[in-house]
Amino acid sequence: MSSYSFHSRIAYLRQQRLLRLIATPFRIGILLLFTLVLTTSIFFSVQADTFYQGGTGTREDPYQIADCTQLQ
Repeated sequence: MSSYSFHSRIAYLRQQRLLRLIATPFRIGILLLFTLVLTTSIFFSVQADTFYQGGTGTREDPYQIADCTQLQ
């Protein structure tokens, strides 16, 4: 009975190590994806704010368009 529990414990530890090896790249991938989404959203919000002559794009403070490129 003791050899069975020893072997099952070894199998359990191997499985846990394998799961940890799989989970680590998954966590890194999730972190990279989150960073990419955050960076992209910041880039586009800054780009939209600097593209027009002024304004924030709300009803109270609409974008101010100065040339044809901004209108397109």
